[in-house]
Amino acid sequence: MGEATCTARQADAVRDLPWYSEMGPFARSLAGLPDTQRLPVHLMVAPGHDRCRRDGAVPHRTPAFETPMSPLLRVEGPLAGGDPVHVPAPGLYLLLRAAMLGVAGTAALGCTVAASYLCDPAIGRCLPRDPLITAGAVEELCRKAPAAKGRAVLEEALGAIADRSRSPMETALTVMLALKPAHGGMGLPKPELNAKIELPSELRQAVGGQRSMLVDLYWPDAGAGVEYDSTEFHDNREQAIKDRQRQLASDLLGIDVGPWTSAVVHDERLFSMACARLAERLGLSWHPDDRFTWQRRCLRAVMLGPHRFW
Repeated sequence: MGEATCTARQADAVRDLPWYSEMGPFARSLAGLPDTQRLPVHLMVAPGHDRCRRDGAVPHRTPAFETPMSPLLRVEGPLAGGDPVHVPAPGLYLLLRAAMLGVAGTAALGCTVAASYLCDPAIGRCLPRDPLITAGAVEELCRKAPAAKGRAVLEEALGAIADRSRSPMETALTVMLALKPAHGGMGLPKPELNAKIELPSELRQAVGGQRSMLVDLYWPDAGAGVEYDSTEFHDNREQAIKDRQRQLASDLLGIDVGPWTSAVVHDERLFSMACARLAERLGLSWHPDDRFTWQRRCLRAVMLGPHRFW
């Protein structure tokens, strides 16, 4: 990285890579750019090198780390001269983007990178994939780069970055609930996502023989959770039965799991009422702060719309 620079020629060389061309429609959808506008290529540069933005090339200064580490991934490809391409690892990518996205955008992106799905607006649906990073790894990265630009933003966003989200709605709920009010959130504690709860043998028969269950959003210290009730979208009876069995298991275990429907989440007033009820279950004194109404509405507009954070 000591000699890394940012030039228009290097940007064009990246565009010529086969894997970059294949990702074009996906990247264009995320950026919301028309086909007539060229996608910018973001390149890292070493400290002290020219960081002027050029035609189609956007420079980013390489963060300084306290301890030796390799936050880059080597991608073999026919770049000019046959050299490989080095791209930021997911944690470093979050750190670089934090300075541009702000706290709310970084939290949304972080939850997505740590999720087990990929939302592809180019095809209009989500695809399963392994998480790219964990919240713990992001926290460790912040400790190793204390002077990096964007570190303070990323640390603030960590309060709403949770592992193992399995859907865009789980991501949206986590960010909207756990972000601080100044950033548009409700300021509630961050939940565990898809927490696995083992069922005692005497309860298994009552819930169809299942040995464990997952709770969408779970606060273990309070024994409370939220289940996003999507039965209105189920097109088969079997899935609806499974959801009811999961609710029964929660009741038998004494776990207070409240079902939230799409209608509740998408209605601003009903959502605030549901949050107030959740705060009671968590043993908290809570009410929405009217000083941040605009921030909440802006965050809702982003989180409940197409997830294009990248």
